[in-house]
Amino acid sequence: AFVEREVRSGRGWWDPQMFRMAGLEPALQPPSFEQALERVHPDDREALRQHHLQALQRAGQYQTRYRLQQADGSYRDVQALAEVRNGPDGQPATMLGVVIDDTESADRERAQQAINAQLARAMQLAMIAVWRVDLQARRVYVTDNGLGLAGMDGGANDLPLEQTRLNACFTTIAGD
Repeated sequence: AFVEREVRSGRGWWDPQMFRMAGLEPALQPPSFEQALERVHPDDREALRQHHLQALQRAGQYQTRYRLQQADGSYRDVQALAEVRNGPDGQPATMLGVVIDDTESADRERAQQAINAQLARAMQLAMIAVWRVDLQARRVYVTDNGLGLAGMDGGANDLPLEQTRLNACFTTIAGD
């Protein structure tokens, strides 16, 4: 969906797809920014307001993500990409933007985060430790369970190889 807004007057233009994405009937004039903000999820409104106000201060490219309410009350995840352009006086004059429905991608990301949380919980309950050794970086990455099983204090989950008991083993293998 495409949008355009004059920075100084606040007047704007939305293509028909933007009206549909916002759960509104296409009209000659889009809602003001404050009216459009009412269609944004309450948890995202203030961050979007601040992002918008900051973007209007100077020319440049901006991007943000937020949830947009549909006509049925459900929300869609969107990504907004905008460019603020200066007018002849060198001051911000026009904001041009594209709003992309990113719900499927956001749903996949949330599902992956839920799976990762379940796996982390299962590993914690089963007292499974995972160690990963990066010989090039000479670092050891370990889960909290691994630190506990090794009798090490929690906190730093990546350690210099030299600070672990694994150093002698990998020094022998690597031929250092």
